[in-house]
Amino acid sequence: MENKIVLELFNGPDNPRNSEGSFAALRDGRIVFIYSHYYGKEGRDHSPARLCARYSSDGGRTWTADDVVVLENEGHRNVMSVSLLRLQDGRLGLWYARKDDIDNCHTDDAVLLAYCCGGGGNSQVLQDLCIRRVTLDWIYG
Repeated sequence: MENKIVLELFNGPDNPRNSEGSFAALRDGRIVFIYSHYYGKEGRDHSPARLCARYSSDGGRTWTADDVVVLENEGHRNVMSVSLLRLQDGRLGLWYARKDDIDNCHTDDAVLLAYCCGGGGNSQVLQDLCIRRVTLDWIYG
């Protein structure tokens, strides 16, 4: 199989950085990629960021052109470092770090939060490790 870049998220005038992200298969057959989308003038770890998504409906060969905001910046600094995990009950868990001030601008010090929505089964070990480390703020689905 040939390696091929199928999605490049370029920075721009009001988007100085795009950072780490996570992929998941959705129940409708699409793939979602959720990532840290920085905005404003700087792209540092403490700069403003929100979580945005792009979708593929053809197995990852092509992706939507526009960002969809999944989670607006609810931290005083940013939200970042997203991870997606399919839970055993079928919901899709979204874990991320919220940075509230300059003193907790390292992911290890940030508040870890989770949202969950509908989906299909996964690893109990990973699920248990993740759930012990997060504050479940809101669950739907």
